[in-house]
Amino acid sequence: MFRLRGSQAYSSFRIEKLLATIQAQHPDVQQIDTEYQHLVKLKDEVDADQPPKLTEAELAKLQSLLRYGPKTEEVEHRGQRIFVVPRFGTISPWSTKASDIAKNCGLTKIFRVERGIAFYITAISDLDDSTLGEIAQHLHDPMTESIVMDLAQATKLFNDQPPQPLFEVPLLTEGRAALLVANTHLGLALSDEEIDYLVVQYQSLKKNPTDVE
Repeated sequence: MFRLRGSQAYSSFRIEKLLATIQAQHPDVQQIDTEYQHLVKLKDEVDADQPPKLTEAELAKLQSLLRYGPKTEEVEHRGQRIFVVPRFGTISPWSTKASDIAKNCGLTKIFRVERGIAFYITAISDLDDSTLGEIAQHLHDPMTESIVMDLAQATKLFNDQPPQPLFEVPLLTEGRAALLVANTHLGLALSDEEIDYLVVQYQSLKKNPTDVE
């Protein structure tokens, strides 16, 4: 896997709104910058330890395809980084479309292209891991995205996931508590109101919800 940097991911207005939310809990935070990160895996990487590199022409073509959004000069952002990537074990709709476009443009060495966002957090002093973890909760949707502090961990995006057996949440026998456990285990981020609604609906149907549902 290799990385190609992209343009600013969030507008100035969205960054200001996000910064205000975070500063309400962590006033030491002074600035937030964002940048798209494009993660590329080549086909031969799946089977070889030393995958062939793209030629200069192929790399230039890929870079041109990934050049979108506001035109900004490449800069070295400062601050501690938090990476938001698609949820592990999934393929994002953006990836499906981008990978197909790359292959249709003759970039046949490419296995898949994924996209994440790098958040650069600048504070008065370095933030500890616990504080960064709290800030990360404001940066992603746990139903569709994962958080990594080191971009090397994002290689898990390209891991083959064996099919998992379907399982039922034992709501009929264990009640609301079973759905609370499933909510945490599956990273569903359901609100209390949504959980209460599902409990009532499935109890009325006299069936257990499955993980797919």
